Amino acid sequence: MKFLLTLLALTSLAHATVFNPETELPQELQARVLKTAEGCGLVVIREVTTTVRMESVDQGIRDYFYTTDFIAVDPSDDQYPRQQTVRVLSAQWEINNPPEARWQIEGVICPE
Repeated sequence: MKFLLTLLALTSLAHATVFNPETELPQELQARVLKTAEGCGLVVIREVTTTVRMESVDQGIRDYFYTTDFIAVDPSDDQYPRQQTVRVLSAQWEINNPPEARWQIEGVICPE
């Protein structure tokens, strides 16, 4: 029970504390990525890594693809919580669309 209370306290913290201070994930994507990770039904504890892949498209336009791994735990397993990895794939497009279309979630890989 003590663990569950601690877990609930952690989830009430701002999402900025989940991400590493030196994360490569743009701030514009952080809330969306975290919400997507939480959609796995787990409590996200912290970001482990974010890797970036850049693709040059045309005439200096670059698109960025992010892979973010989080450590998460199952809130229903309060006796012996097991850390699991949640992976979120996202992208930043340099296109002439409205600004909100520049940031996109590509997918999520939830633990089984």
